[in-house]
Amino acid sequence: GFFLNIYVYQGRVFLVGDPPADFREPAVRFAIRQEGLQSLDYCFFPHNSGSPVSDFMAGCSLRVNLIFKPGISSSWVETEVYAGQAVLMGVVEKEEDVLKIAELARNTSGVRSIVNFLLVEGKPYVPPPDSEIISGG
Repeated sequence: GFFLNIYVYQGRVFLVGDPPADFREPAVRFAIRQEGLQSLDYCFFPHNSGSPVSDFMAGCSLRVNLIFKPGISSSWVETEVYAGQAVLMGVVEKEEDVLKIAELARNTSGVRSIVNFLLVEGKPYVPPPDSEIISGG
């Protein structure tokens, strides 16, 4: 099997998953044609490279850490963990929250790297450069 999740925040679309190679380009082309699209980013994982149990545990740990971290409103933050790579998406109130959430993800057991697609409310979206992929512990 494969999965492809679609997230939309303020006209910005994020495709995240591990679809087969022949499905990836059509998915991107379809998303680009949607009315109201402001930007499109995607994070496709190597097909069948994840470990469902360890990724599930890392994802749960990350979500719990986000919920109970004081001073961070994470109700508009979504996460995906696959093959130890955490993808952070959503809208936060302040730039500092982006950094705090990235640090929290970096320090979550089972997360080896992160891709940070978090948006700051009211600020223009700038797609992350490749350097935004941050190695974790």
